[in-house]
Amino acid sequence: VSVTSDRFDELGHDFERDRPVVLGGPVGAAKARLFPLREAVAYAERWLPVHRPREEEF
Repeated sequence: VSVTSDRFDELGHDFERDRPVVLGGPVGAAKARLFPLREAVAYAERWLPVHRPREEEF
């Protein structure tokens, strides 16, 4: 998987669409979201190879 921040906004959007995410209170200027980290990592492990394949696979 490429190691850049490209498409992480899409990953977050898809995760929130597919999994329960609780909107928490503010943390600084940001809105906090609460979700199980293990579930988020497992989701990203499935999402990233499909949406951000390695450059040498192009």
